[in-house]
Amino acid sequence: MKKVGYARINSKKVDMFSSQLNRLDKFVENNAIATDIECLCAIGQPGYEKVRMELSGGGELYMCNLSCISYDRKLVKKELEYFDKQDIIVRILDIPASLTNKRGMVGLFTDEYLIEMTLR
Repeated sequence: MKKVGYARINSKKVDMFSSQLNRLDKFVENNAIATDIECLCAIGQPGYEKVRMELSGGGELYMCNLSCISYDRKLVKKELEYFDKQDIIVRILDIPASLTNKRGMVGLFTDEYLIEMTLR
């Protein structure tokens, strides 16, 4: 199964960016990590669109947090639904403990959409 990582930051904060890359390195090979810098939303950005193309037949997408996609909950939900339809497993590395329940499930968007995450 193909594994791809994605990192995005909305500024040039190198320490924040390198922290994301270091986390992703534990799960995917360095050459399989796409990045976008200085953008508020991943959708339409070159790195993110590359990830979508690479995983179009299925695979695993690793991100440090959901805000890597967007800060807009509706856009995030739409993207997660797209990944689900494409048989792409989304692995989020940093999930606030307040969002999890005892079974390791995450209720996103007030339980409109439920997605199982691997908590590490």
